[in-house]
Amino acid sequence: IHVSGENLLVIINDILDVSKIESGKMTIEKTSFRLKELVELFKLVYIPKAEHKGLQFDLNIDPRIPEYLSGDPVRLNQILVNLIGNAIKFTESGNIKLDITLQNNFDKEYWVSFEIKDTGIGIPPDKLDSVFRSFTQASTETTRKFGGTGLGLSIVKMLTELMGGYIKVKSELGAGSTFTFMIPMAIGEEVTEEEISTAPGDLKNCLQNARVLLAEDNAMNMLLAKKILERYKVFPDCAENGAEVLELMKTNTYDIILMDIQMPVMDGHEAMLHIRNVMHNPVPVIALTAHATMDELNKCFDSGMNEHVSKPFKAEELFMKMQKLLSKNLVNGEK
Repeated sequence: IHVSGENLLVIINDILDVSKIESGKMTIEKTSFRLKELVELFKLVYIPKAEHKGLQFDLNIDPRIPEYLSGDPVRLNQILVNLIGNAIKFTESGNIKLDITLQNNFDKEYWVSFEIKDTGIGIPPDKLDSVFRSFTQASTETTRKFGGTGLGLSIVKMLTELMGGYIKVKSELGAGSTFTFMIPMAIGEEVTEEEISTAPGDLKNCLQNARVLLAEDNAMNMLLAKKILERYKVFPDCAENGAEVLELMKTNTYDIILMDIQMPVMDGHEAMLHIRNVMHNPVPVIALTAHATMDELNKCFDSGMNEHVSKPFKAEELFMKMQKLLSKNLVNGEK
C-alpha cells in the first residue's frame, strides 16, 4: 500500500510540475544560500541510501566557489535529488560521484557545473537524444524493473533551462552514465546567522537527543510520524490540538515542535501566535500541512513557523529540516 501510494504521489507531483513549467507559472527564486550547507544536508540522506546498496558515494566541491550564492536552492535541490536518486536506482555495484566545480566567472556571474557520474546500467546510444522528453524511459524493461513516470529528467531539463543553464548526458550501455548541468548564479549576500556545523556525526547526535513535541489530531498520522521519528531514536511528546501544545510547553522545554495546522479546539496558527507573542518562546517549529499553496505557506511563516513540510511527507525531507533547525540551536547554545 505504501509503495503504491508513493508511486501515485510521484506521478501527480511530476505532472503538476510539468504543467506549471509549461504554463509559465513556475517561478525561479533569487535568494542567498550556502551551497556547501545544501550539499552537506543532501549527503546525510543519500550517502546512507548508496551504502545500503553497497555503493560508494564520493562528493567534491570546488573551494573557489563563493560561500554565499544567489539562486534558487529549492529547485537546485530538486534537480540534484532527481539525478542522484536515478544514479542510485540504476546502479547495482560500483560508485556514484558528484563533482561541483566553478567553470567561469563573468562580472560577478558564476557558472557552476554539477557532474553526477555512476557505474550503472547506462543508456543505449539510440536513446540518448530522447531521455529528456516527457514520459520517456530508456526501454520498457527499465519501466518494468525500476518504475518511474519518465518525467523526472524532463523536469530536470526544464528547471535547468528556467535557471538559465543547460544539461547534457554521456553514457555507455552497461558502463554507467554522466549527467552534467551548468547554471549561472550571482554572488549572494552573507546570511546573518551563526556558522552552522553540519558534520553528520553532530547532526545525528543532536537528532537522537532532541526533545520533540508532535502536534497532530489524526490518530493514524500521529502513529505514522511517531514510527518514523523512532527510527532515529526520537520519542516525542504528543498533543492532539494547539491548546494541549501550550499546556505541555508550560511544564516542558522542547528543542523543536512539529505542528499540524488544522486541529480542533485550537489550530496550529493560533498556537503559534500564542507561542511567539505571549510566551515569547523562540523554539523552532516545522509546520505539517496538507495545503502547499503559496498563500498557506506564507501564512505559516507569518505566524512564526520556521519551516514547513507538506503532507504526506517524506521522512528524508522531515529529517533534513529538523537537522537544519536543531543544528542552529546547537551552535547558538540554545540546546
